[in-house]
Amino acid sequence: MQWSEVGEVHAYLLRHRYVETKPRRRRHTGEDHIASLLAAAEDTDVMQQFRELLAGQGLELLRYEGGEMPGIEVDSQLWMLARQADAQPPQYFSRDRVLERMQIKQGDTRASAGVWFLHTWLMYLAVTYTYINRGMTAASRYQDARFPASRLETALREHCDGLRGSAGETDDATQVLTILTSADGMDFKRRVAAFCEVMVEAGLLTIVPSTAEEPVYQQTLLGAVEIQRNYDRGLALLDPGEDALAQITNLATRRGNGEDEDD
Repeated sequence: MQWSEVGEVHAYLLRHRYVETKPRRRRHTGEDHIASLLAAAEDTDVMQQFRELLAGQGLELLRYEGGEMPGIEVDSQLWMLARQADAQPPQYFSRDRVLERMQIKQGDTRASAGVWFLHTWLMYLAVTYTYINRGMTAASRYQDARFPASRLETALREHCDGLRGSAGETDDATQVLTILTSADGMDFKRRVAAFCEVMVEAGLLTIVPSTAEEPVYQQTLLGAVEIQRNYDRGLALLDPGEDALAQITNLATRRGNGEDEDD
């Protein structure tokens, strides 16, 4: 693999996070080319140098073969770009895009957007782990983490309803309670839609085919591995502030101006 091709691979991984030789899903444009480059370079010095470059950015290229994880074809190879658990992600993996996308109403601030993302994330964890009796380290059960949008909406609504009448011990806690208990009607549907949209864009969720009249989502292997690797550091001490938000979000802030075409 030439260094110009390393640049192609790097750009593709930052955008899509996944490369697979025989994906069950529809291919992204150029995926077969990138997969062939990675497969051919696997045991070369260039690949080792590429991995060192990624490590310097707080990232790691993980590789799985068929049979190592459910959902991967027997004769397929899959690479995905994950954050290192003990490193800060580079600036192009940032909370800024999350905050931008979660500001769905006039008057929403960075603070309120962050609160909504964090609490929707907590309910997402309940839906994809607690509700199905799954441990945070059980990455191999990612295919079991499937839910319709309405299930997450209900969990978020019930969570916020349960906070009504509560009193915050500090001014910050009171502000969080005010944000969460002021929602009504379509707010929950819109918040969940915005949350799932950025999660799909980041490769942490995918939309699965369904006969339901609403989107049905499934956690991806990357999403499960991110939780497995980062839960103790980022989520176990979750606090509704920007430092916590930086720990659990890893969304690219720059994704180009157009939608990708599928081959």
